Formats: sequence, C-alpha cells, structure tokens
Amino acid sequence: MVCAFAIFYFPVAASAQTFFPSEIVNWHSRSFSGDSDYQYKKTPCGTPYLEASCKSGNASALFHEQEISISKETTLEWTWRLPEPATNNQDERSKIGDDFNARIYVVVKRGFLNLATRAINYVWTSKEPVGSSWENPFSDQAIMLSVADRGAPVQQWQTIHRYIKADFKRYHGIDVDTIDGIAVMVDCDNEHTPRAFHLRQIRIIP
Repeated sequence: MVCAFAIFYFPVAASAQTFFPSEIVNWHSRSFSGDSDYQYKKTPCGTPYLEASCKSGNASALFHEQEISISKETTLEWTWRLPEPATNNQDERSKIGDDFNARIYVVVKRGFLNLATRAINYVWTSKEPVGSSWENPFSDQAIMLSVADRGAPVQQWQTIHRYIKADFKRYHGIDVDTIDGIAVMVDCDNEHTPRAFHLRQIRIIP
C-alpha cells in the first residue's frame, strides 16, 4: 500500500459543520432489531474512519439530533467505501429486501407530535441503479434514494454531495428550512446477510 494515495484533503467551507468518526461513533444508538456494530478505526496510514457492520438479524442506527438551518445551497457531503463487493438483495423495494450496504439519512420533523416526520435515506444499493428512488416499504414517510450502486469500485473512497432542500422538494414535495437529525446505518435484519461499510466524515456545507 502506498499511503500517499490513501490520504484525502478536503477544503473546509466557511461555517461548514463536520462530523468526524470519533464523534459519530458516540451518537445515540437506535435499535430496530438487535445492534449493528460501529467502531472507530484507522487505516494503515493513520486516517480515521467509522467501521459499520452487522450480522444476521441485526439492525441499529447511530442518530444525531440537531436542528440545522439550511438554504437552497446547503449541501450534505460524506465520504464512504465498501470493504467488500455490495451484497445482493432479492428486491430492494420490498420489505424482505430492505437491507442496504450503507445508508446515511436526514430527518425533518413536521406536524403535531412530529407525526408527519419525513426522511430521505441515501443508500448504497446492490441492484437498483444510482438515481433510483422509491418509498420505504415500511413507511411512506421515508424515501429511499440510491446514490451508489454495485458499479462503484470496492475499497475506494467515494464522496457524495446532495442538495438537501432540493431533495426534500423533489422527493417529498415539501419546502424545508431546517433539518432535525442525521443518521448512519447498516442493517441485516431482513435478508440476514452480513454487510459492512466505512465512513470518513459527514459535512453540512452552507
């Protein structure tokens, strides 16, 4: 391994909020079925990352609750990779196939007692191509959006950029000026197949 090729430098925009692996690993855990495993690690070159993995039947997320103001220019950016080829799902739009190699999601609370809360799940798919979107089979308040698929190279960092306000308008049909939380998740509770991904950082860029 040549360490120089494994080091990335990201220009930091003014007032950008960055979440590093050392912080993310301590976010609040929310279990859906057992617990996924989240660990703080470093590459052989010393670059920190979060290792997210799960075993058969387990699914939990790390959630950070914070109200963050956004504009039409606000970008959600993160850098991730798969250590192994993406695990195939039977049908990613179905309940049985609602497991993903990686997901980052954004939550907006709305309505009385937050009963109209909306979420967008940015997922790494195995069958659905990049750009595909669909309602979560367990809740029509969440949209699944493929931002990486099986064609992405393995063991190479991928940086994703999304305009949050535009995505909520396009996929939920709502105008939002704030978001209320960000989550990281890997799940194995439906297809019972082990999965893992690595996360370098998450940034909110005004």
